[in-house]
Amino acid sequence: MLKDIKGMRLASGALGCMLLGLSVGFLGCQRAPQSQQQAAVSSPASPVEEGLTAENVTLEQKDKNGQPLWKLEAAKTKYSKERKYVYLEGVKGNLYQDGKIVLQVRSRLGELEENGKKVLLKDQIVAIDPRNQAVMKADEFEWRPEEDVAIARKNLTGSNGNINASATEGRYQSRSQRLELLGQAKAIAKDPALQLQAERLLWEIPTKVVSSDRPIAVDRYQGKNVSDRLVAKKGQINLATQIATVEGNVELKSLEPKMQIASNSASWNLKNRTVQTNQPTRVLHHQAGFTATGNQGFIDIERQLVRLQGGTQAINLRKKANLYANQLIWQIPQKLLFAEGNVIYDQADPPLHLEGPKATGNLDTQQIEVAGNTGGQVVTEIAP
Repeated sequence: MLKDIKGMRLASGALGCMLLGLSVGFLGCQRAPQSQQQAAVSSPASPVEEGLTAENVTLEQKDKNGQPLWKLEAAKTKYSKERKYVYLEGVKGNLYQDGKIVLQVRSRLGELEENGKKVLLKDQIVAIDPRNQAVMKADEFEWRPEEDVAIARKNLTGSNGNINASATEGRYQSRSQRLELLGQAKAIAKDPALQLQAERLLWEIPTKVVSSDRPIAVDRYQGKNVSDRLVAKKGQINLATQIATVEGNVELKSLEPKMQIASNSASWNLKNRTVQTNQPTRVLHHQAGFTATGNQGFIDIERQLVRLQGGTQAINLRKKANLYANQLIWQIPQKLLFAEGNVIYDQADPPLHLEGPKATGNLDTQQIEVAGNTGGQVVTEIAP
């Protein structure tokens, strides 16, 4: 609380300026000489009257080294002796860190609490970080200079030209320039065109990285339409490199072409629409009626090209034909398969079983050619 509140006194009656304790200064348009200010602080003062008001006042707070923590201008101030608060109207000013401006703020209302250790702004709040041009708006904004943190509550929005973000509330770490969005968090990026949603998003403004340790949904846009939609348990999107790294029950659905990719981790190139996985992967192409699986893979959504490695399998769901191999390449538009390493092909109608080191063919028409290397052996079994 304002323990030095009894030290409040009139510094200049003509201007209606005040001094609050030894740490929060109310400075008028005409600053008295330093010697006069020191005398005013150290000399006995008359008690401050309940409801004392002043207009067009400048207030500031400095740390023990004399560096500013905040400096505000208020069109009107009012002191509550009972609550030991100072109420402000028509507020604008600067918030500092290491003597440098980190936020430029304005609001309709404000309060000074805990002897200036807390600045609370209310209603029509705008806070701008001049270092990165991030603009934050909220219904309440609390500055804690000793913690280097600003807490925004109720209807938080943040933007910096490329991103428009929103959440129920958030915390801005002024030293790291990192905005934490909490509660129905959403971020919309222009380049690449994305929408991210999670219960918690962390926006690292200098590095252009948005991440979440909670379930996250990412929509990629092509023009005004969603081209791809991804969900995962957690993820990180680097807007500079346009790479999304996601983990945990990863599922990516392409709306055109209609393709579905599932894995436990993936690296998604948003610009090229490619997906790299290093864990078991499943690819489903709805129109072709095919499913392919492997221990790791590379999928080019734009070109409809699938490369899988390790225990691969391609399945024609409609015609009950299966192909197994160590490596598999699937060219979806051409309906071509290239398989290598311990190839096994089975089909139900007509019954057929093939084995060999390599295979090429069309699983849709069931035209498969199994070939051997030099000296390699091909096994063909035709059921009666």
